[in-house]
Amino acid sequence: MEKKISIGLATVLLGAMMLPAAWAQDAAAPAGPLPSGGPGMRGGHGNPDEQVRHITRAVGLTSEQQAQVRQIVQDRDAKMGQLQPGPGRREQMRSLAMDGDAKIRAILTDEQKPKFDAWRSEQMSKRQAMRQGGGGAPPPADGSGPPPQ
Repeated sequence: MEKKISIGLATVLLGAMMLPAAWAQDAAAPAGPLPSGGPGMRGGHGNPDEQVRHITRAVGLTSEQQAQVRQIVQDRDAKMGQLQPGPGRREQMRSLAMDGDAKIRAILTDEQKPKFDAWRSEQMSKRQAMRQGGGGAPPPADGSGPPPQ
C-alpha cells in the first residue's frame, strides 16, 4: 500500500513539474505568418484596402497609384507576418514600415509628397500618444486644447 502511494505521489509531482513547460508551449506565438488583420494589427494595419483609403483621402491617389500602394502594403504586411517574436522584432517591423513608406513616396507626385509626409507625421503622433496612455491625438501645438490633468 505504501509503495502505491509513493508511486502515485511521484506521478503527481512529475506531472506538476511538467506543467510549466506545457504552459510555455501554449503561450508561444504560432509559427508562420499571421493572417491579415491578425493579433497586434491596429489602426487599419492588416487591411490594405483601408490603408489605401486613408492614404487616398490624405494625398489624393489616382486609381493607378491606389493599385500600386495596395501592392506595397500587401507585400509589407506579408513580410511583417513572417517575423518571429523575439529580440529585434520591433526594429525589423520599423525597418519594413520605413521601406514601405519610401516605396509609396516613390510613386507620389511632388505635390502629393508633402501631404503624405504630413499625414504620416500625424499618424505617428497619434500612435505615440496612444502608447503613452493618451488614447488619442496630442493637444494642438497652439495650446488651444484642454488643460493637462
